[in-house]
Formats: sequence, structure tokens, C-alpha cells
Amino acid sequence: MKKINGKYDIKIDGYGIKANVSEIQNTDLKSAKVSTQIPTVANYTQGEVVKFANEAVTKMGCEGCNVLVEGREATLNYIRSPHRFDLILGDIQLIGKRRLAQKMMADLQQQHGLDRANDSLIVPTLQQILEKIAATWRL
Repeated sequence: MKKINGKYDIKIDGYGIKANVSEIQNTDLKSAKVSTQIPTVANYTQGEVVKFANEAVTKMGCEGCNVLVEGREATLNYIRSPHRFDLILGDIQLIGKRRLAQKMMADLQQQHGLDRANDSLIVPTLQQILEKIAATWRL
């Protein structure tokens, strides 16, 4: 992790990917191709991921950044910090709704680009995306 264009980011250059995480975090990294492999990869790399996250949080904190880390409690317990709090959702369905919204926005961005989409295209496109997801998930 280093500063790229004035912001902290992670550069990926391998396995056919050459991009910054910030550029593909809501598209390629949220795809089924990636999400279905997360449990397998995590099984082998969880310690390295936690170590990386801990070093990143420490580096950013030393440079004056306020860092908020999101994740499962069992993982976050390994991130060192004197400041810790837990947010607890009153409605567990919000997690699924949030993931659905992320997926829909990623699809919208892939289809039109957020900078190119005009207001008249957004709602119909999101309706088409939701219908496609509903058919796939049998909602």
C-alpha cells in the first residue's frame, strides 16, 4: 500500500490484472468470479491479510489519518488499536440490502460509467439490473 495520486491505494499487477484497487473495488472485485474464491483464498492467506491490514492502519495512523476498519470481529481483533468500538445492526437484512446496492451500482458503472450516465438512464438501468439479479437469485 502506498499513496497513488495523493490517496492510499493498492496496485495490482499480476494474474492478468493491472489496476489500482480503488478502480475495480466495486466492479471486478465484487464479481462472482472473485467472491466465490474468497473462502478458499482466505483459508491460505488470512494471516497475511491481517498482517497487511495492521501495517497499513499503523502507517496511515502515523501519517495523521483517521482509519476505520470494517470486517468480522474475529478478524478485527487482530488489528491493534487503543480505540475500538463495535457497530451492531438492529436489522441483519441491512447487510444483504447493502451488498445488493453495491452490486447494482457496480453494474450501472460498468454499463454507463458514473461520469457518463445521465439522470434519465439511471432509474431504467437500475430496474433492469434488479430484474436480472432477481431472476438469477429467484427473489
